[in-house]
Amino acid sequence: MPSPDRFRPSAAVAALALTLLAAPAHGQGGGSDKDRLDRIERRLDALEQRLGGGAPPLPAQSPAAPAASASAPTAAGEASPYLPGVVAVVRVAPASPRQLSEPPVDSVGGFIYTGGPITLHDLQSRGVRYNGLAGIELQGWLAVTQAGRTQLGEDLRATFGQFPIVGPDCILQVWLEDRQIGADRQTMALAKNQGKATLVAGADLQPGLYKLRLWTACVPASNPREARITADLLVKEPGDLNLRGFKPDELLHQP
Repeated sequence: MPSPDRFRPSAAVAALALTLLAAPAHGQGGGSDKDRLDRIERRLDALEQRLGGGAPPLPAQSPAAPAASASAPTAAGEASPYLPGVVAVVRVAPASPRQLSEPPVDSVGGFIYTGGPITLHDLQSRGVRYNGLAGIELQGWLAVTQAGRTQLGEDLRATFGQFPIVGPDCILQVWLEDRQIGADRQTMALAKNQGKATLVAGADLQPGLYKLRLWTACVPASNPREARITADLLVKEPGDLNLRGFKPDELLHQP
């Protein structure tokens, strides 16, 4: 039978209910008490609807869900707060080796870096209108997926129009969460009119997103206008055997 809280029957409905309880359902030939009660309940429900009986109460509404924070994972279909790549700020290369560790204040351009070699002597393909040797400062976020020592590095290659006497001085400096985790500085080894060097800095990290700042630049000791220097930025996580190029989802920035 319906609960008394569901609706309040009128006198006519109550009288009919007593009649139905006293006599077997029409055309059913009696049957078990349970069957009789089920049929009576269905008829009372139908009668209630015809007479405009009250509807059952609505279920209580759940409280509104709190708004997602900027750091919370986004639901499917929502825009991510991070985009692939980091911002590469292009600065004029320092004029002397003494200034290598101090990035110049002014910039001459910028682009979004998602990986691959950077030609420090020619950035027009990146949309930078500057003719000269440049230094690169990366700003963004580094996504770390493995616990242990993560190393950031770069493979530097240089060619010169004439045979230089001394190779260029180059530097790699890395900051995570506004704290410098390492700096590597070398003079390129020369072979005829070519030079090369590999710079590395690392730290023990846990999985997560880390605010990244990276500065790299070279200062040729001679023939600076003829220097052709390429920097290929690399990473090595605990599960990697060697330094490798960045994956698209390892370098991020906020729009």
